[in-house]
Amino acid sequence: MRIACKFSAQTTVGDFMSIQKPLWSTTSKIDSHKKLSKDIECDVLVIGGGISGILTAYFLAQESINTVLVDASSVCSGQTKNTTAKITSQHSSCYQQIERKFSTDIARLYADANERAIDDFDRLIFDLKVDCDFIRLPSFLYATKSQDIIEKEFEFTRKCRINAVLTKRTQLPFDVKLALRYENQAQFNPYPFISKLSDYISIFENTRVLTIEDNIAYCDGAKIKAKKIVFATHYPIVNFPGFYFARMHQSRSYVVALKNTPLFKAMYYGIDKDDLSFRSYKDLLLLSCCSHRTGENPPIKNPYQHLLESARVYYPNCQLCYNFSAQDCITPDLLPYAGYYSKSKKDWYVLTGFNKWGMTNSMLCAKLVSDIIKGNKNPLQSVLSPSRFNMSTVKPVLSEVGHAIKSLSKTAFYIPSQSVADIKEEQAKIVMYKGKRCGVYKAKDGELFCVDVSCPHMGCTLSWNNVEKTWDCPCHGSRFTYKGELIDNPAQTSLKDNR
Repeated sequence: MRIACKFSAQTTVGDFMSIQKPLWSTTSKIDSHKKLSKDIECDVLVIGGGISGILTAYFLAQESINTVLVDASSVCSGQTKNTTAKITSQHSSCYQQIERKFSTDIARLYADANERAIDDFDRLIFDLKVDCDFIRLPSFLYATKSQDIIEKEFEFTRKCRINAVLTKRTQLPFDVKLALRYENQAQFNPYPFISKLSDYISIFENTRVLTIEDNIAYCDGAKIKAKKIVFATHYPIVNFPGFYFARMHQSRSYVVALKNTPLFKAMYYGIDKDDLSFRSYKDLLLLSCCSHRTGENPPIKNPYQHLLESARVYYPNCQLCYNFSAQDCITPDLLPYAGYYSKSKKDWYVLTGFNKWGMTNSMLCAKLVSDIIKGNKNPLQSVLSPSRFNMSTVKPVLSEVGHAIKSLSKTAFYIPSQSVADIKEEQAKIVMYKGKRCGVYKAKDGELFCVDVSCPHMGCTLSWNNVEKTWDCPCHGSRFTYKGELIDNPAQTSLKDNR
């Protein structure tokens, strides 16, 4: 099967910078589901239709637990559609860091859980007979500058008996200092997989949860009374209790899918600054890089341009087919949060903070939360508990609070010095407009779009993302179109129109 490109062979970098063209949603469709129109009751309510929510709801439904899943938009419309869909226990150089922050035993337990998650995907896909291009293949962690980190990660894999070897032989179009090859990892297409699981779940789409009081979720048009509530919304939408806004931030990265490149028989992830990530899908090469905190400028002025130009150095005849970006929740200790939402909410549960490794973490966290709800023991319960505390996280947490204070101060005291006249076409600035501080975008035809740039989540001042033409929150990662329409949570409403 060949994938049709969304761009012409003559595509230039300037043709696609402001428009995302995802890959997975073009390969297959997921059946739509109706909106909730009346009050209902259930045993468990799962909020969020990404892969973590779908897996959790599926595991519970398989035990005949009356489970309902709701999504503010549609299944797989959030971060899951922008994944690179690598199912791997190779999470950059995380294990040596987790070992240093906690212990060898905890790092080993987490590594083992990720190895089992790959097997769980394999088993589930086989049992349900899902045609989702699932394939087992190696995954490489490579370095182009220094080999010390690779060697230390290798030492950990030996302690844990993970099947990994050091090598300098890769399929990459450049030399590496050293690489660590993890055997028997996997990749797939998430859409057919999620589509199949959805057949076993009671789902309501276009049903946004606005507020939650104890065990009742108030949606736009109906309410749901549930004995237990699972938050699988990527970023938790309830601030108190939990305080997740002070305990993680969101990070963006960028992906292009290219034609006329070699077929890679493994996945590759570079650990040095500006290194690229590689994986193939059918006749396409997915190339990614340029991670940065949401709301701050990327390390490279235009990541999509950088990816395309880098690819053409190695593959001069490559053709751009798709481009998209991903957003990930980053925790200070590199472990996800999964379990009870807080010590005071024993009927609320959460899955979040997957640290760029959403596939295996979604699986192991969904199994953990469903085990807790079913009353089963799970060795990860204390390790991934959202209420855990570690001294190594104090400084990062204070840093998160500092980001919020800085942005809130900007909201309160910043008076823009520029005016609408200073804004060029297809650009945006925060200016004084009609006596109010506004974020103003000027379209190609000169039309102005003016929005309130105080994030409706907690009031932080938004920043303009010139690569994707969006308003992004530097505190907690909410994102909005230039028209003010909500793209990513934790915000639950769009921006006010200030025209």
